[in-house]
Amino acid sequence: MLKESSVPLYLQVASLLRRRIEVGDWPAGHKIPKLEDLAREFNVARITARQAVSMLHSEGLIWRRQGKGTFVSDSVPDRRWINLASDWPTLLRRLEGTKVKLLSTFDTIESPRLQAGDGTPVEAYHHSRRLHSKDKVPHLLIDIYLDRRVFMKAPDEFKTKLIIPILDTLPGVQIATARQTLTIGTADLEVASLLDIAANDPVVEVHRAFTNEAGEAFFVADLTYRADFIKMEFDLLHGRDVK
Repeated sequence: MLKESSVPLYLQVASLLRRRIEVGDWPAGHKIPKLEDLAREFNVARITARQAVSMLHSEGLIWRRQGKGTFVSDSVPDRRWINLASDWPTLLRRLEGTKVKLLSTFDTIESPRLQAGDGTPVEAYHHSRRLHSKDKVPHLLIDIYLDRRVFMKAPDEFKTKLIIPILDTLPGVQIATARQTLTIGTADLEVASLLDIAANDPVVEVHRAFTNEAGEAFFVADLTYRADFIKMEFDLLHGRDVK
């Protein structure tokens, strides 16, 4: 099963080992199996098992003691550090330490994928694809369609900075509606390769659309997150009368 994916084997093994730590199968202080045993379990070469274990070590999940073995760390970092925005102030707040890589950028008359309630398409968009990472680990792939008329108001800023904070303060731009929908999906081969996960691994897909006063969808974005980095928190009593 591992070899059927385009993702390197060591990343797949590392993902499986990481999961054992996160769910508590391997608790703090647990001694993990030897490289030979891991290689045999996953039917991979010893060097592949070594690469996977080294990856977990670099993430602070495990530690080594010469002559004793390799153990799960007492304090395991919380990988689910991305709390998806459910309000405008959170959406504007930049995630500290996030690095953005621009994969492609071009003008197009092709309309983005619009959902019911997103508004009507504009005549032309500027399309960009971006990859977000933290600590050299990619966690988010974004496809953004921005009304070309809006893009031309600040092209350099839109290419190098986060777009939504610019839209929030850009003169002449009015956001009439802002919608966001979330679904759970699986990674295809391209997404898996860019996010360093296995094909068919779970991903969180977010669709955002902003309209202007004319009802035009001047900003549309499709975001794909690694599911293992995501958490969502809600106040379930919000809006309820408390007596």
